[in-house]
Amino acid sequence: SIPAVGGAAVLKLPEMLARDAGASLGVLLLGAAVACVTGVLAIRTFVAMLRHRSFHHFAPYLWVVGVLFLLASR
Repeated sequence: SIPAVGGAAVLKLPEMLARDAGASLGVLLLGAAVACVTGVLAIRTFVAMLRHRSFHHFAPYLWVVGVLFLLASR
């Protein structure tokens, strides 16, 4: 999926910059860089949790989210 998204971004970049929608190349590159760093940190955190088998911290959170979802879907 990453090559497809990257290819689409490369193909659409000239069109996005030509529109003068208020977004400059610098802003777009900053957004891409922040998304990349955030993604890498999330993957590293997830792999560390897999190694330490520390998913039990998510159990209370998931119960609360599940109950809230059930209540909201009524």
